[in-house]
Amino acid sequence: MNKHCLVFVFAALMLSACSRTDYTHGPMAAPTYGLSPITVKLQNRLIEVIKQTDELDAMLKRGCTADDFFSAGAPIEKSAMELEHTLPSNDPRIYLFISSMEEYQQLGVKLSHNASKDELSATDVIAGMRKTLLLGVLNGTLDDSETKMFDDLKQQIESGKM
Repeated sequence: MNKHCLVFVFAALMLSACSRTDYTHGPMAAPTYGLSPITVKLQNRLIEVIKQTDELDAMLKRGCTADDFFSAGAPIEKSAMELEHTLPSNDPRIYLFISSMEEYQQLGVKLSHNASKDELSATDVIAGMRKTLLLGVLNGTLDDSETKMFDDLKQQIESGKM
């Protein structure tokens, strides 16, 4: 097991030892796109964590080492793991959140394996698309084409295809 995998394992162990923040009580965010309502606190926390990945995007554009990328990503990963179980696994918001985080993990792995710039860019684009769609859902700002894309995703998740 390489040291980058150990960072993720360590973060998982640390997280399981910590108590989880309660996101089930408090003011509710307005329901959007036919999804069950979530608290404003949870909505804001999801937005905050997903926006933290902007720094990872900037690091990739500047050029960085895998170690630097994993160091910057470790706190984001810890926060993501905390939030992973705040919504049902069949909720499209959590699917987009977790799949975005997984793409950033893949970027780190690809950096550690000296992947080509094109391969890194393709993975970053996928992460960015998921991140943008999630932020649009959470903020209620999807345009018509994004709403169609999200509705298709939601239908796939509800039918068990994802």
